[in-house]
Amino acid sequence: MRALGLIAVFTAACAFNNAKPTEVTKVFSVKGVYKYSDGDRLIWACSTRHQCTDVLIRDRRLAQSAIKLLNQRVSLRVRRVDACGPESTQVACLRSSNGTALLIVEWL
Repeated sequence: MRALGLIAVFTAACAFNNAKPTEVTKVFSVKGVYKYSDGDRLIWACSTRHQCTDVLIRDRRLAQSAIKLLNQRVSLRVRRVDACGPESTQVACLRSSNGTALLIVEWL
């Protein structure tokens, strides 16, 4: 019985750490490496076999510390938005290859 409880807790923890957006808010947590390559980028393991590179929409904190964060691991809560939408920037719109960008909701 105790083992069943531990399995349930472990399963819930794994589900919580998954980098998929929730249906309600589309917000998800992600850990990756910040790069600047023709715009702000986040390189992260989006699946077990695949590495994603996404355009980041620069917020005030990133603007103030981009040089210090270069090539560093960052943990963020983000939401995927239209790269050319009202929440985005012109840079993200021009640099996105798939039409989306990651909007920083919270630094973790």
